[in-house]
Amino acid sequence: MTEFQRKLRILDFIPNSFTKKELFKILNKIPVPLAMVDSNQDIVFANQQLLNLGGFSNLKGETCKSSFCNSISCSCLAIPGENLSDKIKTGFVKKDGTLAIVNKIAHKLALNNKEYTLIFIIDITEEEKLKKFQDVIIKEKSIAEKKALKETEKFEFLFENFGEALYLLNKKGDFIKVNKKALKHLGYSKEELLSMNVFDIKKTQSISKVCDLMEAVKKKGNLLFETNHVTKKGKIKTVEIASSYLNLNGEDHYFSSVRDITLRKKLESDLLISREKAQESEKLKSAFLNNISHQIRTPLNGILGFLDILEHDFSNLTPKERADYFNIIRDNSNKLLNTVEDILEVSKLNSGQAKLKSDCFSLKINLEKLIEEMKQTYQANNNSFCFEIDPDLENIMIKTDKDMLMRVLKSLLDNVFKFNIQKVLKLIVQNNNGHILFSVEDNGEGIPDKYIDTIFEPFTQTEYTLKQTINGIGLGLTISKKLVNNLGGDLKVESLPGKGTRFYFSIPYKNESQLTKTGKLEVPNKSLIGKTILIAEDDLITYMLLETKLKAEGCNIVHAINGNEAIKQFESNKLIDLIIMDINMPEMDGLEASKTIRETCEKIPILAHSAFVHDECKNNYLKYGFNGFLNKPTDTNTLIKTIMACIKN
Repeated sequence: MTEFQRKLRILDFIPNSFTKKELFKILNKIPVPLAMVDSNQDIVFANQQLLNLGGFSNLKGETCKSSFCNSISCSCLAIPGENLSDKIKTGFVKKDGTLAIVNKIAHKLALNNKEYTLIFIIDITEEEKLKKFQDVIIKEKSIAEKKALKETEKFEFLFENFGEALYLLNKKGDFIKVNKKALKHLGYSKEELLSMNVFDIKKTQSISKVCDLMEAVKKKGNLLFETNHVTKKGKIKTVEIASSYLNLNGEDHYFSSVRDITLRKKLESDLLISREKAQESEKLKSAFLNNISHQIRTPLNGILGFLDILEHDFSNLTPKERADYFNIIRDNSNKLLNTVEDILEVSKLNSGQAKLKSDCFSLKINLEKLIEEMKQTYQANNNSFCFEIDPDLENIMIKTDKDMLMRVLKSLLDNVFKFNIQKVLKLIVQNNNGHILFSVEDNGEGIPDKYIDTIFEPFTQTEYTLKQTINGIGLGLTISKKLVNNLGGDLKVESLPGKGTRFYFSIPYKNESQLTKTGKLEVPNKSLIGKTILIAEDDLITYMLLETKLKAEGCNIVHAINGNEAIKQFESNKLIDLIIMDINMPEMDGLEASKTIRETCEKIPILAHSAFVHDECKNNYLKYGFNGFLNKPTDTNTLIKTIMACIKN
């Protein structure tokens, strides 16, 4: 018996009880030209491969001989009994009359107690034409035969090598047939799986739900759905199943293709989370823009509104009303400035531009001053305040970045004073092995648990905070946490709803020296009367503001509108005691002008005056020979103290 004959025995597995329709559906899957003839040699079926080979549209009802056998012989007449026939080389007449040389293989088949013959056709026309290339043709024929054998093997295992896991279930849910992918998917051997029921791999689902799915497949004919499978090792996989209903031999069967989508579902879940985060980010940005608009427009409304009143009705106002209105304008201006500084501070911290400075100062004195400011600002809230400081820290000068530290404490105290009414507030400062532990506490409403994890994120505020009549832009705690990180610590929070909140952090410090008996920083007490000050400023409003403040102190003022004019004014006026130099001016900027002046005079004090307030900018100004720096805007006290200090030095 030849190998091909042995392989053809797989056809014997076809049940005698198959309908023709079921059989033809199976035979159509074989990619080899074939025909099925009855005992009268009438063709009852021809697959598309055979029709394509002969150029026919339909062969049903034709006789084997008249359709594709030559007049010399017909292999159909030599159908064997129980054994398979050998290959028979013969002619194949195509529709257009041309003759193809083919190998035919016939196989006897019983279906519904009737005998039929399957005839396989292998076209060897080219082989015959190319006899001189016999070796090549034999090789190609061998490859074709092997391919035919492989395709025939697939016929026995209808879905063995399908790309997805496949299984066939009976109406009870028992596994009838499975492929290798199904075994790999579930981790069972073939013998194990064929002894199992579908309920064994769906332990996460109720029996009624599985039965409902099977009933839905039967009713609709096919169904696509998602479910879970449990592997032999207990791993739960999410799968997508395309299931079809089949009626085989009068019984219900379910044919299913299974795709593992566990990874896809995880990716979908991750994408959903990312989408929700993006949406939340958009909400935060929108809330921030609305809030920032409110925080800018509200103080501007107060400033512009009361300026309008003062401008049009000044003479009719009492001195007290004027003073009150000016205080309102000043307070709102400070609020506006604080909002802008918060936004700039976050940008600076995020970009890594915030540099740590080393200042020497009294912690106790600065904290007492800050606490007094808070009490005055929020006295209407009627809170009681307790300040406790470790005795070891009371009478020493510590060394750290004063501005960063005081900004953090001001922000924390501002929050605790602002959002509590008639509560007990505390600031506790302790010495802790070379570190200072700061703790700001209250016995207020506390922060709900759902906000604790996000309280330090930018542009976020709790519901409790948002209900207050006074609120910020949601950057205070974000800035504070970043500043504490720069100082070498970490800002943390503890809160119990209804019992209170505690913000605390610990930073390293150095003990520099003891304070003087007064415990106060000395400020030069020197009059500016008669001093001549050159103001180099191209913005006339800024110049008028400085001129008004300094003339009130008895100063003589000289004005230059750019760097070139500042140099000329300085060279022509030998009585100038100090220069206030704007950085950004037309023709020649303040940096270049100061550098030129320094080449002829090293002693004249020059103060940089700019809205560029980053530490990096300030350090750069010093390289150009400036003696100090004035922010825009600068309050009168700071302006006078800075000028006095420069003139004294």
